[in-house]
Amino acid sequence: MIDLPENVKVIALPKEVHLPGNRVSYDSTYRQQSNTVTAIRRFELRLSGNLCTPEDDKEFRPIKRDILKDLKAQIIYQPMDTSQQ
Repeated sequence: MIDLPENVKVIALPKEVHLPGNRVSYDSTYRQQSNTVTAIRRFELRLSGNLCTPEDDKEFRPIKRDILKDLKAQIIYQPMDTSQQ
């Protein structure tokens, strides 16, 4: 959760991401209420044991790229012009 100052306007939030899968899934949502922005991310990994195998790593590689892209997503904001008030 990020609380922004009153004189800051949010221009854009990252898009929601939903990556369903049989053994790995990832979801992220971004919400704004007033000047508070909340990011919720959920990662679920379903393995048959306690360790990832090299085969698991190869299978999960495409979703890892998409997750990393989402983790780098940015909130775009700008200060509001208060000189007009």
